[in-house]
Amino acid sequence: MSTTLLLALLALPLPLARTSAPADEEPARPGDPAPLFELIDVDGANHRLRDLRGRIVVLEWTSHACPAVAAVHRARLVGDTLRAVEGDDLAWLQVDSSWFAPGSSGPIASFRRRAGLDVPYLLDPDGAVARRYGATATPHLFVVDAEGRLAYAGALDDGGGPARRNFVVEAVADLRAGRAVRTPRTRARGCSVKLGTPRDFERAEVEDDVAALQAYERAAAHAAAARAEPALAALDEALAAGHPAPWELLSDPAFAPLLRADDARRELRRRLADHPARGALTMVAPDEPGEPLVLAGTVRDARGEPIAGALLSLYHTDAAGWYAPGTTDAANPRLFGRVRTDRAGRYRVRTVMPGHYADAPRGPAHVHLDVRAAGFETLGGHRASVYFRDDPALAGASLREIVSDGCAILDPDRTAEGVRRYAHDVALTPQR
Repeated sequence: MSTTLLLALLALPLPLARTSAPADEEPARPGDPAPLFELIDVDGANHRLRDLRGRIVVLEWTSHACPAVAAVHRARLVGDTLRAVEGDDLAWLQVDSSWFAPGSSGPIASFRRRAGLDVPYLLDPDGAVARRYGATATPHLFVVDAEGRLAYAGALDDGGGPARRNFVVEAVADLRAGRAVRTPRTRARGCSVKLGTPRDFERAEVEDDVAALQAYERAAAHAAAARAEPALAALDEALAAGHPAPWELLSDPAFAPLLRADDARRELRRRLADHPARGALTMVAPDEPGEPLVLAGTVRDARGEPIAGALLSLYHTDAAGWYAPGTTDAANPRLFGRVRTDRAGRYRVRTVMPGHYADAPRGPAHVHLDVRAAGFETLGGHRASVYFRDDPALAGASLREIVSDGCAILDPDRTAEGVRRYAHDVALTPQR
């Protein structure tokens, strides 16, 4: 992105959202009145939710730069869903709350052509509408009934392969039949919604152009067919062109064949080492077996001040207890990731609960963690591993050993919608 174009984008008045409630209120839940909004689409047309009263409305949170979105569109899951529910009584709106979306007209146009959907693409660059609905992922789907109440929020489907269960189709069918929606809420999976402000253009190293996204699409197509060399070459092109979210290939099902292959996975890890996620990271694809896990917290210094830009590296076994297919050797783990803390020192990682070692099932499950920041001592090795208080294997001698080693033992913070959440704050000491 040229300096001239960058300055021009910063000078533009962004189409900020008008919403029906203060920003500090809790997001709407199924059964609540759907928050009203007024947004402008990429073609300059104005859209107000109140004007659609009397019709069912499907809101699809999306992003042209999200590999998970690209994957569901490649599989035609969104298009098939739209065709299954379309009718005069229904409106479908795509919403992009990425802070960089207003400056990405070219990539968005290319994305829309590839997706082949003729629906409005709304811009919510300040994230006001996303916050009111609680949109946290792309894709994230919301269904509003004809009376203006939120009827469904969550994933497009259950990721169950050919026999997958489509929650949006079910919700629309229930509303048309006059029934209560049988499953009003599920857990959305995909890329994190990139909330921010226009000033992020000054800080982020984002070259959001068509070339980077097209190179990523080529890499994904080769990866899905297990063609490692051309996939890695195309990924190199995407990285060189400044793809805004390369780490999200970890959650893209297209890259699963490469992540299962030792040599290809080693090359992927090497390429991603210099491209950590920012603030939030999803380490697994939507169809990864296991119980969903969220690990989140803040990295602070000895005085309790948050450390922005601290680097966290994580890896762990899969749900079956393997670091890689058929091995408990941790040298080249399949489930791994790197994320930097945000400006408030926060991080958030989505993965699955690690399994007990397949060849030593009595050992407690854990996540390996390495935390480092400029000017601070690195927290790594065994003492940085985190364990889980509600793990039945964490007892007796194992518990005493882990406590004596100074490892963190985490209590469940909250369990809802099938997700186990643990809070883990980290304190770093200054270098001597």
